[in-house]
Amino acid sequence: MKYIKIVILTFTVMNLLSGCGSDTDGTDLQSKKDTIDPTFTSPREKSITEGKSRVITIKANDENNITYSITNSEDGDKFSIDANSGDLSFVSVPDFENPTDKNKDGAYQLLIEAKDLSGNSALLSFKVIVTDDTSDNGPTFISSNSKEIQENLPLEFTVLAQTENSQITYALSGGVDQNRFEIDANSGELSFLNFIPDFEHGSDADKNNTYEIIIQASDDHNRTSFQNFTAVVTDDANDLIYIRKVYKTGVDDGIVSGSAFGDDRNFIANANGTVSVGDRTWEDSNHVNTNIDFFDARDYCTGLNYGDIGTWRLPNRHELFEIVNYGKSGTAEEPTIDDVFNHKNNGIFWTSQELVGYGNTVDDTRAFVVRFFDALTTNITKTESGGLRVRCVSGPTIEDHQNFTLSGDSKTVTDNSTGLVWENDITNLPLNWHDAKARCEALVLDDKNDWRLPNINEIRTNIPNYSNEILFEHLSPIGYDTGHGWSSTLADTNHARYYENYWDQENNRDILSVMYHEYTIDNEINNFFNRCIRGGHL
Repeated sequence: MKYIKIVILTFTVMNLLSGCGSDTDGTDLQSKKDTIDPTFTSPREKSITEGKSRVITIKANDENNITYSITNSEDGDKFSIDANSGDLSFVSVPDFENPTDKNKDGAYQLLIEAKDLSGNSALLSFKVIVTDDTSDNGPTFISSNSKEIQENLPLEFTVLAQTENSQITYALSGGVDQNRFEIDANSGELSFLNFIPDFEHGSDADKNNTYEIIIQASDDHNRTSFQNFTAVVTDDANDLIYIRKVYKTGVDDGIVSGSAFGDDRNFIANANGTVSVGDRTWEDSNHVNTNIDFFDARDYCTGLNYGDIGTWRLPNRHELFEIVNYGKSGTAEEPTIDDVFNHKNNGIFWTSQELVGYGNTVDDTRAFVVRFFDALTTNITKTESGGLRVRCVSGPTIEDHQNFTLSGDSKTVTDNSTGLVWENDITNLPLNWHDAKARCEALVLDDKNDWRLPNINEIRTNIPNYSNEILFEHLSPIGYDTGHGWSSTLADTNHARYYENYWDQENNRDILSVMYHEYTIDNEINNFFNRCIRGGHL
């Protein structure tokens, strides 16, 4: 009997153990519990004000220990989360004005994972919206974001911004035309940088007379605001339209506060074997490699029928110099002429300008020439042995003129053909090139401070082609009976181009030629005269 009781007891215990914690359907409750995912109790969205890094504490209601993490999501790298507490924060303090989320709209998207000790997990799609803190905004602009100005007038405009209890400073921070302006950091006075706008020759980036810049206003708490600003230049119906262009030289000369001046050298290669620039068309044939004397050169151009054009002629000095590029080396491989020409030659070319006299001597046996190996001019006997080169031109002739206006105070002279304004002072002491250039750039005359030493093409506009007198009395680029005058155009690192003037005033015999090789820009012994200029198309 005793044995039997023991067996029964054992059976009873086993049955008790096997039935412990079972549901009515026989499912193990512990196993069921281990398959339940954590449930988030946090909201799915949170708005915070910019300048704060902490966002929210993420919570899940699983009674087991939970760890939190950020999974791969479009803006997940902008946040960090405490694995145990669920505290969610920005890695960097957010800025409403400069959002860093993927869509740049200030709404950050991320996925947060909650995982329990059994490996069960859940994902929460969460959004953080950054709102504006108006107290951290930079100054508020109260001046207009645009200004209309009539051509030939300076820009008179003051940028104004306001903020509470703070000093404002102004600056230019961008825009395609930024280099055309300057602004006073304290007063906000905005002005064109050393030029007066010309409607017919727009100098803004896209040549449509609308100048675009970005203005910056900052307070002393390092808060900054920006404003897009446009200056629109309008036409003056009574404005003189200049009849003569003065081309850029092809080298970086005469720069005024970073802005080059002169008309662009827009060469066009035509299908008929010619090249056009401005109002004139040039022969571009292999005949430029043929040597002939002055008379044959003149006859050749007059009788030429090339490119279906029958109005060819021998060019004068000014016209031939229009196709000189002073940035070239002058070698046979690189003559001082634009690359657009197919047929180039670094030889000496005839001009139509005959020498009227030399000193006290009347001399009709010589003619002026242009040398394309150094871009200089001189005069040579018309029947030069072996002959010289010729390149014919068609189109309007550059004529001598007397269309000059002397200012009321006689301080300046305006060339109404080119729009250039010349200093009318012939008493300036001779200077070396550096000092002459510095004097012009520092000159304030007629309330203008954009004076400069003229480039070589600008100086030539006062030199006659056919007459034997200086174009306007006592106003040659030299201004002296005999002398030399600097241009701003460098020939190399040691020399600048200058004019050599021999003028016998009593007999009205004049020779003016371009030189550069004899004296250096540092020359202190034989300094040259100088006359400043302003205007043109900056």
